[in-house]
Amino acid sequence: QLNPSSAEWHYNLALVYFDTMQYHESCQSLQETISLKPSFAEGHYMLGIIYNEHIPDPEKSVFHLKKAEKLYTKLENYVHAARARQMLAKL
Repeated sequence: QLNPSSAEWHYNLALVYFDTMQYHESCQSLQETISLKPSFAEGHYMLGIIYNEHIPDPEKSVFHLKKAEKLYTKLENYVHAARARQMLAKL
């Protein structure tokens, strides 16, 4: 069971909101996620997607996708880093 004050809990809640097309709520939960855990790469990646595809804000999208790419690279998760780079190339 996840602790409601954990980054993982907020991230999972964000995914539920995302899956039900509640993008503003998803964004709020993701902001809380990265506030609690700034190195949470997937949180930054999801914010990049939301700001690119659902709540258009190219500046924020680029910021979060670059952050995700950097964090994934640091974690040696090169597949996900490449995924973030591909999204950036489309912007």
